[in-house]
Amino acid sequence: MTAAVRAFVVASDVEVTSVGDEFLLDLMPLACLTSVDDGFLSYCGFTSLDLTPLAQLTCVGNNFLLGCSGLTALDLTPLALVINIGGGFLFGCSRLTALDLTPLVRVTSVGGSFLSRCRGLSALDLRPLARLTPVRDGFLAKCTGLTTLDLTPFAHVTSVGSWFLYDCHGLPALDLTPLASLTAVGDSFLVCCTGLTVLDLTPLAHLNSAG
Repeated sequence: MTAAVRAFVVASDVEVTSVGDEFLLDLMPLACLTSVDDGFLSYCGFTSLDLTPLAQLTCVGNNFLLGCSGLTALDLTPLALVINIGGGFLFGCSRLTALDLTPLVRVTSVGGSFLSRCRGLSALDLRPLARLTPVRDGFLAKCTGLTTLDLTPFAHVTSVGSWFLYDCHGLPALDLTPLASLTAVGDSFLVCCTGLTVLDLTPLAHLNSAG
């Protein structure tokens, strides 16, 4: 695959059920995949990507599209059957300015660094992730462009990992009321969220463990 490639469509009519780590070159047919392993298309140089042939996926490995900083938009609709997502999902896709998570409504678990370093996102609707528990390390870390975030979908969550919203310094305010069920938070909770001028920690009254 050369650096000149700027658009990519995954297409196939041959049955393949799995691919290995660091899958990028010599693309295999993908239409029947139910899972992809670590490093799927990580650090690709594409500006657009059609995920339609991945419509049978139920499990996504670590570092899915990690470091794909050229992507300016991504339609997640084909991932509507996905239940489990590994760590580093879209990590460093810094040019994405919007992302609709609605297709991920079936997801029950995501690994660490979910959407970390997606600096172009200014808002994100977390309602499709209402099944998540717990929230793991590095959730939305360094999403410095975020100016608003509603945590209401996490009302049932009892623990969040380390580096939760780390360096989201674009947030001017954050209502922690939905996190009233939290009993444990990891290290560096809201560290470097320098845009917050007022933060009411009263809703976290049930915490018995903090990093």
